[in-house]
Amino acid sequence: MENTLNNEKKKKRTGKGVKVYAAIMTLGFVSAASILTFMLIDRNKENNDVVAVNGDTVVNTDDYISAEQVAKLIENEHKEAYSQAYDESRAEILGTIKDRMSGGTSTLNMLREMFPEYLIHNDTGGFVFGEILDLPKNNFSRGDFWMDKEAGELKYIGDENITTYKTIDVSKFQGKIDWDKVKADGVDYAFIRVGLRGYGSGALVEDEYFKENIEGAKKAGIKVGVYMFSEAINEEEAKEEAQFVLERIKDYDIDLPVVLDVEDIAGEDGRNEALSKEELTNVCKTFFETVEKEGYHTMLYGNIKCLVTLVDLEQLKDRDIWYAYYNDDIYIPYQVAGWQYASDGQIDGINGNCDLNLFFKEWD
Repeated sequence: MENTLNNEKKKKRTGKGVKVYAAIMTLGFVSAASILTFMLIDRNKENNDVVAVNGDTVVNTDDYISAEQVAKLIENEHKEAYSQAYDESRAEILGTIKDRMSGGTSTLNMLREMFPEYLIHNDTGGFVFGEILDLPKNNFSRGDFWMDKEAGELKYIGDENITTYKTIDVSKFQGKIDWDKVKADGVDYAFIRVGLRGYGSGALVEDEYFKENIEGAKKAGIKVGVYMFSEAINEEEAKEEAQFVLERIKDYDIDLPVVLDVEDIAGEDGRNEALSKEELTNVCKTFFETVEKEGYHTMLYGNIKCLVTLVDLEQLKDRDIWYAYYNDDIYIPYQVAGWQYASDGQIDGINGNCDLNLFFKEWD
């Protein structure tokens, strides 16, 4: 399978900084202009003199400066203040960009730091700035997670009331697995791939290690869930995928959710990539509803692109989310049941790499 907002104070966007800065400076200039105006009026009353305002000659016939002249004075001072504020803010932003990029920060990570009010991902056509939805949020902060390099896994050290579960997900690519060793390595949960729909042919194919993996994991005392790699392009195919899964898990005690894996195929043209957000969301809803009728929990697996661009999370808000993001800093504000943080993990009993996850939830 493919790959919270931190709570550190970050720099505000350029436009906002400019407006606030300019507003403060303008207030100062307006106050100064008002004082100057009264001084000129007072002086004119005494001397009945000729004065100059911003280079314009004013003949004091009635012992006052006109409202139009005061407005012009304030307008000119405001323009100057805004221009100065813009130049200073621009220089600050450019300095930040220079420092980040000189230090090796990627463009994507820099944008995520500078625009914390968006969920940003990189797509073929450029960067996508996704709106953060009004959905239940998590309470994670940047310091809650750290990578234990000796153990080769991410650890949670935040709220002591939150229990985490060491989790893997496997398919035929892990080959033959010694599940007793996996259990001894501290694995609590395992998600087993049931099968997939071919992204080119559209054919449904059972994972060749599905039965061996689910039986081995159960025998070793590991709680199991299953996932289906979807390429359904309509609701009829979504039902077909759900039935495909249900037929294969009916003889097993499934502890964890049945997961729908929705993602792009890197470097390939998947069948479902032509679907609109609404169409793909309906595919997911149909799959989940079909599975839930049989009494199973369901869950959506996806990365930032999936959760921002491919599906409408507001229509799927009652389902758990299994979030894929390969990093040690969780970058999502929403509540998630699990986080896939690495694809190159090492687990005793498995030859080669394995996806590693932290889960934060139990299911009855």
